[in-house]
Amino acid sequence: MSSKSLISIAAQIRSGATTPIEQVELALDAADRHKHLNALTFLDGIGASEMALQATEDAKAGIFRGPLHGLPVTIKDLFNVEGMPMTASTAAPLPSIRPREAVAVQLLRAAGAIVLGKANMHEIALGITGEFGNNGPVRNPFDSARQSGGSSSGSAVCVAVGIGLASLGSDTAGSIRGPAAYCGVVGFKPTYGSVSLQGALPLSWTCDHAGPLTSCVADARTMFGVLSSRKLPASSDVAFRDLTLGIPTDYLDGWLTNETASAWQGLLDHMRRLKANLIDIQPVGLDDCIEIFNTIREPESAFVHRQALSEHPDLFREPMRSVLLNGFRPSAVDYFAALSRRDALAMELAKCHESCDAILLPTQPAPAPVIGTSELDLIRGKEPLRNAFIRLMLPFSLCGLPAISVPFASVGGLPLGVQVVCRKDDDVRLLDIAESLEHAVIQFQTSL
Repeated sequence: MSSKSLISIAAQIRSGATTPIEQVELALDAADRHKHLNALTFLDGIGASEMALQATEDAKAGIFRGPLHGLPVTIKDLFNVEGMPMTASTAAPLPSIRPREAVAVQLLRAAGAIVLGKANMHEIALGITGEFGNNGPVRNPFDSARQSGGSSSGSAVCVAVGIGLASLGSDTAGSIRGPAAYCGVVGFKPTYGSVSLQGALPLSWTCDHAGPLTSCVADARTMFGVLSSRKLPASSDVAFRDLTLGIPTDYLDGWLTNETASAWQGLLDHMRRLKANLIDIQPVGLDDCIEIFNTIREPESAFVHRQALSEHPDLFREPMRSVLLNGFRPSAVDYFAALSRRDALAMELAKCHESCDAILLPTQPAPAPVIGTSELDLIRGKEPLRNAFIRLMLPFSLCGLPAISVPFASVGGLPLGVQVVCRKDDDVRLLDIAESLEHAVIQFQTSL
């Protein structure tokens, strides 16, 4: 897997130790070597090489466009990129999306990034496996027989294998964090609305978020600063003895595999040795998340794709077609009642954050399953894969809280992620805690 940091490569470009041309060539070579993973829907090798040549000449002249000058990145294929097709990995016609280049992509370019191409994804972002994308499943870089996660499937794979140094993804119920966890990279879902989704295909506009997938937390901070048009403070060391971390013990009970539960317990023991204050939190209503989410997401998704569902429903693959059609069933009363229940849940999570600095929990209940898996064998018994996958991530996208997944262990050579969640708009504090956690995890992995 790629271990190159966007920040370190940026520094090397500024010092002349490497060039944008070299970095784009490395990314294009990685794309060629890893074609079997099906991580891309579109690759603009000629365009990227031309931009790299200009960026290299600028760097030699001491001209740097921004913190991402000359760095190759990929974009999830539901964001508009000028000069590139936007397919959302579907054969169905898509609604008109404006502007012609998504605002987030414009910000990346303005900061000097070179867009290599479009990252493959689960069709129209409506899925958690990555199996239903253009040209077949997006495959896990650790084991190509396994799922990459969804729906930002190709984005996670690209970062993991070096097809660019970062990727722009989206997260509605875990679509950045889940693939990041499966593929051993960092996935950051900022506070709702802090990164523009103008120029991106919606799935559920009251739950959709945009954010970066990177190789480390420091890179996620840099990307977030660009994407949110904010000048962020430098990272601040966080001492775990000064932190109180809330663990939703009852919510997790039985919802992990034995192997994940063992790794998770090991991490908690390690955090205690670092003097972190771990407390049990019990937010009321978390078990209702999936029901609330479905009642909101279904009609919103059906509305987005209403014309294609009316004229060309057969062009959506199953099960996405059936799931979309379900969106015409809830009544307006059902929808607004679900919005009200979400507000109550958000207040409950805010109450929990009054007693802790952050919430800590695994990102996913198990390592990446084999492609074709439809249920997981958890401690509590067999559960449908979708419910098991989104359960640990959904509350925080549903309520718009910032959340990040950081790799913390592996089971059978497959990565696991740990999730940190902070209060709304506390993104910088979240990144500080996550960066300290990332360093602590290195010690934990060494001790395994």
